[in-house]
Amino acid sequence: MTLKIAHIYPFSPQVLNYSDRDWESSQVPLGANRVLAALNSQDNMQNEIWNYTQSATVLDRTLDGLRFISFPRDLNFLPARMWGLVLNGFNRERSRQFAAYLAQHRQDLIHLYGLFHKHDWQLVKGTTPYVMEHMGGEIYFDRAKVEIFSKARAIIFSSATFLQKYCQQYGLDNGLYIPIPTDLQLFQPAQNLPTKKQLIFVGQIYKEKDVLEAVEVAKGLRDLNVKDVQLVIVGKIVDAAYWQKVVAYIEEHQLQDQVSYLGYIQDKSKLADIMRESLFLLFPSYKESFGQVVIEAMSCAIPALVLQGSVGPEDIIADGVDGVISSRTDLLNHAHRLVEDPQYRLQLGQNGRRKVQQHFNFEQRYASVKQLYLNQ
Repeated sequence: MTLKIAHIYPFSPQVLNYSDRDWESSQVPLGANRVLAALNSQDNMQNEIWNYTQSATVLDRTLDGLRFISFPRDLNFLPARMWGLVLNGFNRERSRQFAAYLAQHRQDLIHLYGLFHKHDWQLVKGTTPYVMEHMGGEIYFDRAKVEIFSKARAIIFSSATFLQKYCQQYGLDNGLYIPIPTDLQLFQPAQNLPTKKQLIFVGQIYKEKDVLEAVEVAKGLRDLNVKDVQLVIVGKIVDAAYWQKVVAYIEEHQLQDQVSYLGYIQDKSKLADIMRESLFLLFPSYKESFGQVVIEAMSCAIPALVLQGSVGPEDIIADGVDGVISSRTDLLNHAHRLVEDPQYRLQLGQNGRRKVQQHFNFEQRYASVKQLYLNQ
């Protein structure tokens, strides 16, 4: 008998500034599509990913062994940065669409992603068991939310810090820590050490990711007479107004020859190549639920320099052992050492690669999710 599982994701790809194709072929919705595809092919499961789209009709497509079902919702009038209004303003209709489809296509398990509005609760008020997954950010509980969360088969957290915080605060005993894996074959270390002083920032471009701080560090290194340092920025521009501030800073301080923007790179193999050419990942984001790019860099054996208080990256990195966790005021000093001390970089990078191999591999996520879905 096939185990049918619906993975319900609350966002539209367009709201997060992705095309449908980007959304499906990347790891944006789940961070572990390869695990679900393997469960489909090896364990007699049928995992389907449900979200919604700006297309006029329901889209039903299969990609890399996974079925994507997207429900129509006209968002053409809504700026991408206003995704919060989508969650609050259109949840009722989205939930109605999901519920209607669920009634016609019975599932054995529902996997809910992200923070959900009260209208979504109709999806889990029936007899179908459900799993919930924390996708980042603060959760504000009331009595009804605690009841919904407590009745879930499990609440998956990719951050041990968030798991401890919410389970202790609200008396939940069904929290489960399952880190998101990376592709160890794709993100492999370089055969030779980098020959240029290149730093890399990877992430969507908006305030919380704080790429401006990375640019300021690049300027600081120049002011310290560190020659030939280049900062490469990779990511999709989500907040155009914020990006204009970054560009204005680059122009004001004449950093055009030192900072380059490569845009969003969908091809993960190309991203891995750029990472391997870099000395370290400069990632001063101050709000992360996990930090996929951090483990991708560590898998390439390049250190990650992250910010204190960012939560997700702090769960991943052991400071001074396999990466660096810095206060904002010490960020430049740590970057300076990472540029100038190749032995230190090498040690951190090798330790980081070992950690990812041991704790952020596909096999562990696969085994944990399989056991959860089978209720073993």
